[in-house]
This record gives sequence, C-alpha cells and structure tokens, in this order.
Amino acid sequence: MVHQYYIEYVLINIMCLVISIIIASRVNSDVGNDLEVYWYHFIISMVILFIMTDVTSFLLKHQVIHLINGFIFKYIRCIISVIIAYGWYRFTLVKVNRKLAETKIIKCTSFIPVIITAIIVCCTDAIYKLTTDNHVIHGDYYRLQWVIPGMYFLMIVITVIEAARKTKSLTKKKEYYSLLLIGLGPLLGAIVSFFMHSLPVVVPATLASMLVIFMNLQDSRIHTDVLTSLYNRRATDEYLIERLAKAKMKPFIIYMIDVDNFKNINDTLGHKNGDLVLQIVAEAMRLTTRHYDGFIARWGGDEFIIVLDEEKVDQAENIINLMNYFFKYYLFQHHLSEDFSLSIGYKKCQQELKLAELYHQVDQEMYQQKEAKK
Repeated sequence: MVHQYYIEYVLINIMCLVISIIIASRVNSDVGNDLEVYWYHFIISMVILFIMTDVTSFLLKHQVIHLINGFIFKYIRCIISVIIAYGWYRFTLVKVNRKLAETKIIKCTSFIPVIITAIIVCCTDAIYKLTTDNHVIHGDYYRLQWVIPGMYFLMIVITVIEAARKTKSLTKKKEYYSLLLIGLGPLLGAIVSFFMHSLPVVVPATLASMLVIFMNLQDSRIHTDVLTSLYNRRATDEYLIERLAKAKMKPFIIYMIDVDNFKNINDTLGHKNGDLVLQIVAEAMRLTTRHYDGFIARWGGDEFIIVLDEEKVDQAENIINLMNYFFKYYLFQHHLSEDFSLSIGYKKCQQELKLAELYHQVDQEMYQQKEAKK
C-alpha cells in the first residue's frame, strides 16, 4: 500500500512534468507579446524545476533513494515556490501595466521577497532544521514558506482590481479579472497542502493555472493585431456591437483613421518602413487616448479605429489635432518624412445603429477629409 502511494505520487508529478514541457514548447510570439512570452516561459521553467525537486525531495524523505546532502532539494523547492509566485506577479503586471512592469524600481523591489526567503531558508532554522545525521525536519515557522507567495498573490489581486476599476472598457475588465484565476489554482493547492502535507495537490493545481494562462494568451491573440498590438477587426466588431446596444444611454464618438497614400509609402520606402509607419500610428493613438480610456484598434490594412465616450470629449476635433501632432512627432523621432499625413473622420453615435451602417457613415466622413486634401 505504501509503495503504491509512492508510485502514484511520482506518476502524478511525471505527468505534470510532461504536460508542462509540452505547453512550454507551444508558447512563442504567436500567442503573446515578447514580455508576456518571456514571463510565461519563466514561470513554466520554474514549475518544471519545482516538479523535479519535489519528486526528489519526496523520494529522499521516504528513503526510496539516498543522496549525500539530499536535504538541499527541500531548500531549493521552497525557494522555487516563491520564485514562481514572483513570476506570476511580474506576468500580471506586464498584462495590466507594461510600462510600470519595465521600471527599475519594480524590477528591483519585486524580487526582494525572493531574496528574503532564500536567506531565511538557508541561514536560519525557521522553516527547516537540519539534524546531526543530515535529516531535515520542519522548523518552528515551517508554514512561513506559504506566507511570502501569499503576499505576491495578494499584490496580484490588488493590481488587477485597481486596473479593472480604472478602465471603462468592458473588454479590458474581463481580461483583467480573468487574471485572478491564474492564482486560484496554486492558492487552493497551497491551502490543501497547508493542512494535508502528503497530498500531491500543489503541482496539479499550479499546472491548471498554467493552462488558464495559455488559453488567455491564445484568446488575446485572437483579438489582437500582431504588428501593432492593438485590437483587431474581430475585437472591434464585438466591442461596437456592445456599445451600439447602449448608445442611447451612453453615447460615443468613433474615429476612423487612414494613412494617406500608404501604397506609395510601401512602394518607395519598402514594407519594413511601411510597417513602421503603421506602428507609429498605433503609438500616436495610445498617446492621444491615454487620458480618455478609449478603445483603439487596427481595423485593417492602414485603417484604424478610436472609440471614446462622448461625455469625456469636449471637442471632437481636439482628438484629431492631437492625433496628427503625435503622428508627426513620432515620424520625426524615427527620421521619416513629415510629409506623411492622416485622414481622420468621426461620427457621434447617440442612437442604436446596425454595425455595417455605422462603419459606412464614419468611412464616408473619413473619405471626405481625404478628398478635401486633393
């Protein structure tokens, strides 16, 4: 019966290890931006290391295998569990606020709990005690090893709730709240493990969260334009159908933006510079709408969409002026011709319309602006 328990414990962990490796091999830039993929790979790598040290520690504890200084694996496992929580926090921050995630203060301070854990585990007897015959027993504060990962998960919850509170976009709110599910698996696994040490629940629960992250990454790519990292046509359609249904209660302004003579830009400067111009438009849109909490998307080709709440915009033309200013500014920063220009049309929507009709009307407004330049 005891041997059967050993086999089941090891097999569960081996299956989780294989699944983790398969997931890691499937995650690349096609399912997330560079930082998202980096932190996902970081987490999954730590999970793989955790599984390996967990199995080794288990077999050593029950004297299935014997290693000199085998107690080190328990120490490593404890530290890795905190590193995984750290990785989850950084991943969440990248999803919610990339600029903040890349600041030096966040990079430095967010890793401090990991260092503190390593010092406590390796330099004190608080979590583990080493006996004279090189056996490891639980220290007086053994359960402290769950406190620091818990602090990271608490920061994740606070970060997500605050970001969801600030945004008015329903799409963003759903995306942010889904991040809370990431920590649910490890948290439940840690709670069960807290009271029942012998059950192998932490690894399967953590892996379940990794699958949630993977599905979220895939889902985000379905709704995201690869080149600009803006929402794509599919996401725009879904968002506007939602907004149109509430247009009487919550009017909005939709802007359609088109790069003038974009074909000539590609033909004369090459597709690489053409792509750069599109990325510049996207960055100009981000800066233009940063105080309006708007919806911004690449509608297709060289056409873009901005949607803003009407009550937040004093004059619709101000958005056009800002957009043109930031577009010229980034052209100058990238040493591109400032002769490139945008045509921008807009429509105020205060009643329910069919989506196709809304697109047609704002498209006509944009082309009127384009024709006026000829």
